[in-house]
Amino acid sequence: MNEDKCPLCGNKEGRVIFRSGKYSIRKCAGCTFMYTLPFPGSETLRMIYEGLYKPQQENDLYKPDFLKGYYREGIEAFQEILRYIVTKKTRGKLLEVGCNYGLFLQEAHRAGFEVCGVDIVNPMVRYVREVLGLAVVQGRFEEVTFNCEEFDVVVMLDSLEHVEGLLTCAEKAYRILKKDGILVVTVPNTPVYLFKSRLISLLPFWNYEKSGKEYIPGVPYNEMDLPLHLNHFTKKTLGSLLKKVGFGKLDFFLSPEKFPYGHTARINLRKKYIAFSKKLFALTRINIHSKLLVIAVK
Repeated sequence: MNEDKCPLCGNKEGRVIFRSGKYSIRKCAGCTFMYTLPFPGSETLRMIYEGLYKPQQENDLYKPDFLKGYYREGIEAFQEILRYIVTKKTRGKLLEVGCNYGLFLQEAHRAGFEVCGVDIVNPMVRYVREVLGLAVVQGRFEEVTFNCEEFDVVVMLDSLEHVEGLLTCAEKAYRILKKDGILVVTVPNTPVYLFKSRLISLLPFWNYEKSGKEYIPGVPYNEMDLPLHLNHFTKKTLGSLLKKVGFGKLDFFLSPEKFPYGHTARINLRKKYIAFSKKLFALTRINIHSKLLVIAVK
């Protein structure tokens, strides 16, 4: 990853719009894409991921209730995304990039798709393979080999913001899709998170950095998830990326929201915000949800 250039357009000019510890977000002066500086390095990222997702005990992976809370929060969102997918593809081979613990893969498999996942985190790969019994490959998507025009559907749910080679990943997704295949992407809606981060900085009881929590020593928790999130998207720049690598029609939808958690006041406020954002999108197509969702057709 070349830190001197915008990952999307190659422009070297830009300005910093957010800081957390030693990391910052730069906004490109050319295409307005936003990206994290400095690049934390593959080994730093691996340490953070392994620390975040490592089970407390080795055999926890195999306990029936291992993902009980996670499943309850995410399953309805996954099912709603599947409903969008089956309006365009009802069967075929489906690849999920950054498959996590495979819960979306499991739902897609139940819906009739032939599924495969990719992830870099060992416990997740083991869970998908050994507990769910689904096909999965461990490694970075950029480095894993697939055939050209192999898949009918490629899914990237909350993964494109993490990838080191942004254009490489998008080009590869295009290449391995069959003609008329679809790419399904969800990413954080960066303008919403930037506003939220500025608001939370004024509220000590919600301020991650003042809480003392760290991803690793010297890297505090923050609303923008630096340095885990390397790429930061708006609807415009996500569309620009997909068009640049060859995708034709782009359909943006209102991304489903997971059930809110945390303090009671925060839960109630979040529910009201979600209800308001749905009405706003229905009337104006303006998306103030926390995520962007797009389906791109090859």
